[in-house]
Amino acid sequence: MIYFFDSPAHVMKLVEIVRSKHTSDHTVALVRAHSKKIKKIGVVVNNCDGFVGNRMLRSYATESMLVLEDGGCDVASIDKAIRDFGVALGPFQMADLAGNDISYLIKKERRSRNLLYARESNLGDELVEKFNRVGQKAMKGWYNYDARLGRLPLPSEEVSKFVSDYRVSKGVVPLSHVPDHVIVERVIYPMINEGFKILEENIAYHPNDIDIIYIYGYGWPAWRGGPMFFADQSVGLPKLLSKLEEFYRTYPGSDYFKPSALLHTCVSKGVGVQEYYNQKASMKSKL
Repeated sequence: MIYFFDSPAHVMKLVEIVRSKHTSDHTVALVRAHSKKIKKIGVVVNNCDGFVGNRMLRSYATESMLVLEDGGCDVASIDKAIRDFGVALGPFQMADLAGNDISYLIKKERRSRNLLYARESNLGDELVEKFNRVGQKAMKGWYNYDARLGRLPLPSEEVSKFVSDYRVSKGVVPLSHVPDHVIVERVIYPMINEGFKILEENIAYHPNDIDIIYIYGYGWPAWRGGPMFFADQSVGLPKLLSKLEEFYRTYPGSDYFKPSALLHTCVSKGVGVQEYYNQKASMKSKL
């Protein structure tokens, strides 16, 4: 069993309680009780790469970088679009807080195992390799930081020039403008799609588990009800499916845009994912 505290552990209330095939129900109960004792919210999940929270975050971070690479927006405007959606920190602010060198090393390890998406950006890698902009701990990352101003992100001319030069080196013709709603769709929708895949694989037991993990561990806006609730009640699963299919055609090589089988099933049955799981629970109780 793994007891996974979300970062920063002294602030975030979430603990992912990761059980293995060898973990007894008694052990799970003890760990859940201990979570309450230390005033944390424990969610039991099964084991996979990244567990639930970080596995969903991978597509979010990857696509944020590709939105930046495509042009029509900059670091600050992407972060603002996601903050305006309600997430506590934009993806580049979050990367600076966690440490860009951490994500760089994780990506390097995944590359060694051929586990990268076919479509990825090297912007974050070069930011670390060429400029050592590892984040807040170095007072420079995607933003500049001033010790007198704490964690306030300040624009960086060095980063702006680096991103512009990177696009030129890749032959990217920058888009003229990317609206905020498109940024949100490209960054948030694949993360939700990964949530569906996590449910398919029985890594999470119920959509509510994913919602709790994201509200208490990843700064998701509670008033939106969690990513799976948001998909059901605000986006609508037919629209989510349609947009993912559109993005999968437009951006080949990004498997996180390929709609999950569970999403297809819910749409074909005309039910939300919450209702689908409630129906499953009801049928199980009658057996």
